[in-house]
Amino acid sequence: MTDFDVHAFWVQPDADVTFVAAEELRAILAGRGVDEKRIAVAGIPIMPAFASGHDRRSLRAAFGIAEGVPAVLVMGGGSGVGSMREAVEAALGAGRAHVLAVAGRNTALEKKLREVNVPRGAALSVFGFVTNMHDLMAAADLAVTKSGGLTTAECLASSLPMVIRDPIPGQEERNSDFVLEAGAGVRTHGPASLRFKLESLLASGPRLARMKEAARAAGKPHAAEEILSLMLRSRAA
Repeated sequence: MTDFDVHAFWVQPDADVTFVAAEELRAILAGRGVDEKRIAVAGIPIMPAFASGHDRRSLRAAFGIAEGVPAVLVMGGGSGVGSMREAVEAALGAGRAHVLAVAGRNTALEKKLREVNVPRGAALSVFGFVTNMHDLMAAADLAVTKSGGLTTAECLASSLPMVIRDPIPGQEERNSDFVLEAGAGVRTHGPASLRFKLESLLASGPRLARMKEAARAAGKPHAAEEILSLMLRSRAA
């Protein structure tokens, strides 16, 4: 399962094993009639690059992030969906920060983001579709993003606190709940709320450090390897 949630159509009691993201999902699935022996808590599988060690200082330098300046990663998925321009403008207005904005395959959005006015003291780097999201997450101090299952798993694996915007009702809201309960993020309601919460977080180093540690504790960067290992051991048996 690739969300921190259980959809009814994912309940397959006859499956040999169902891999879930967290212990609570094991309980929910068992409550819907699946044998607990057929449920494994492994996390959501993500690319191995998110589990690799990163030279944060070198990455920040490569992205042009000045020493001591917080970096805010703003994302909208591979298609750059949601109110991305408003989110970027709110992040730029939240104080002295370097905003890394990823427009994905949305070339029209990328053009609009390159036209955004950058306040004095802030910085903006705009990207189209990227294949090195693991590097951007390793360099960032906060991620402003929707709470898709894989994005959430990648942020947690990167020890990256989340500022969640516009979660889709259903699984994205459940993913948001998981992050909030873990202490690894906050949820916003519109641009003004986003700017306020970013200002608060960027002004509080200790709080940001606690959220980073909470993300690290909740993350499962080796989920894909564990799932594959369990499958291979099961096949061998």
